[in-house]
Amino acid sequence: MENIRLDIEVYDDLGALARSFLGSSGLCFGSTMYRSSALMQIRFDEERFGIIWDRPFLLDLARPGKSAVIRTPLVLYRRHPGQDTKTGALTAQNLIELMRAYRAVLPRHWSRADQQLFYGHARVFLNRYGYARLAPDQRNGAFTFIRTSIHNKVLRVRDIRPGSLAIMLRADGKRALPCALDAVRAVTRLFLWRPRRAENYQTPSPRERGQVRHPED
Repeated sequence: MENIRLDIEVYDDLGALARSFLGSSGLCFGSTMYRSSALMQIRFDEERFGIIWDRPFLLDLARPGKSAVIRTPLVLYRRHPGQDTKTGALTAQNLIELMRAYRAVLPRHWSRADQQLFYGHARVFLNRYGYARLAPDQRNGAFTFIRTSIHNKVLRVRDIRPGSLAIMLRADGKRALPCALDAVRAVTRLFLWRPRRAENYQTPSPRERGQVRHPED
């Protein structure tokens, strides 16, 4: 330990810590250290976040002051099939709530860089990892999940990729072979489709639009 040079990142506010989580996700909760007195000021919101409550918990811990992450590897972890990371309770809303927690600590008028970081993480976490990680009885359908995510402003239409949608459709139990085609068709149908106007259609002038009457008038 005497010859180890610690690589430490210090974060002055919650936004900086959230950016670290969004950018790397390399922090293992079991190796975190904090003052026990800080636990009196926060609560474990497992109902809202499920098994992924650790990130919001750490954000709450960091509210009073600075925080830091030691990037130098000091702990060796062993993953096994029975650990709660793979078996713990998780719902579709838990995934969305975690992204909302990240958004809440970023500036209200956020920069383009923050938007790219946030939505880039959401695109992978929600679509490529999170939804497929849910238990079958917790999946409410890929399209419903996407609509809910967009409604909660943690995902944008432009973030939907055919490959990611194919993974979600496969998790829903559809055959693997046509998933990619289904994904492309679904994106087009749900988000990009617009009714075509007749070739001889002419946009009415403001005066003409003002003269249009309802059939019952």
